[in-house]
Amino acid sequence: MQVKEIESQIKEINGKMENLRSQKADLMGQLRDAKQIEFEAKHGVKSGDKLTTKDGTVYYYDRFIISCYGNIIVLCHPAKNDGTASKADRHLCEDDF
Repeated sequence: MQVKEIESQIKEINGKMENLRSQKADLMGQLRDAKQIEFEAKHGVKSGDKLTTKDGTVYYYDRFIISCYGNIIVLCHPAKNDGTASKADRHLCEDDF
């Protein structure tokens, strides 16, 4: 195989991969939104509400996000000593609640 042919095949595959990555990103966004709706209905919370983990830790629920590793996780903020929400972020699993 010639260099031009190999480069052409690589370019073609890269185009297919980009299309698949785009499709996956769209589906991950849809999955995140669906999980968030389901979680909020199950726990009766909305953004800004207090939420307690199974081990008794109190957090302020924010929303669902897609982590840099591609996992869908719950974004929360710890409760400060005075009972208000901290600006710090905590990434938790759905199973923690």
